[in-house]
Amino acid sequence: LGTEIRNEFEVSDVLERFKNEVRFDGERYVVKLPWKSTEVQILNNYEQAERRLQQLEKRLINNDERAKEYDEVIKNYIEGGWIEETDERDGIPGKTWYLPHHAVYRDDKTTTRCRIVFDASAKYHGTSLNDFLDPGPPLQNQILDILIRF
Repeated sequence: LGTEIRNEFEVSDVLERFKNEVRFDGERYVVKLPWKSTEVQILNNYEQAERRLQQLEKRLINNDERAKEYDEVIKNYIEGGWIEETDERDGIPGKTWYLPHHAVYRDDKTTTRCRIVFDASAKYHGTSLNDFLDPGPPLQNQILDILIRF
C-alpha cells in the first residue's frame, strides 16, 4: 500500500525525543526539528528561496490589494517572531535552509484572505528540507487495519 513499516524501536525513539524536547515558553509550545541525523550537511539554497520570492513579487506588482495583504501577513509573522529577515551571509554553513514560500489567497474569506505556505518539500539539487527530517510514526490508523475490521 506504499507505506513504510518502521520497527517499534524507531517509533519509540522518535516519540521519546519529542517528549524530552518539547517545552512551553510561556506563550506557546516549542520543539526542535526532528532531524534524521545530527550530522546533517545542508546545501545553501538561498538562491532558490530568493528566486521564489522574486516570482511572488512579480505576481503581486500588478495587484496592490493582494500585495498589501501579503505585506501585512509578513509583518505579523516578523512581529510574532515566527520569521526573520535574512541574507545569504546569515546562518551556519551546512546547517541553514532558507524556506521558500508562496501566498495563497481565498477571496471567499472575510478575515484572513492571504496565508503564507512554506514549502519544505521544495527540492534544491535533488534534496529538500523534508528529506532531512524524520516524519515520525503514523498517528492515524493504517488503512489496511481499518478495512480488515470493517
